[in-house]
Amino acid sequence: MDRQTVERRREYVQNIRNSFYEENGMQKRETREVDDSAPEMGLAAALKLRIFLSVCIFAAFLGCMYTHTDLCGYSTQTITEMICDNHYYTNLKNYVMIH
Repeated sequence: MDRQTVERRREYVQNIRNSFYEENGMQKRETREVDDSAPEMGLAAALKLRIFLSVCIFAAFLGCMYTHTDLCGYSTQTITEMICDNHYYTNLKNYVMIH
């Protein structure tokens, strides 16, 4: 979306808001300018989010391990064995070596 399209949409929305206030006899609130310098979610923020989610999943895993409950029908022992199993890595390595 180019800059002109964004500006036209902002004007359109502002006109709709103004007409709503005029029809209902309400006072218009002051419109605040949109801060275009606000950064989007950057690499550092995405990394922090991934680390936070990883810690939460690990904490849930440890909690289930100590309380002997299952995660999605799998015991923590089964999950640990699945992680330690190199079956998929070995198949991929053999496939790459063949070709």
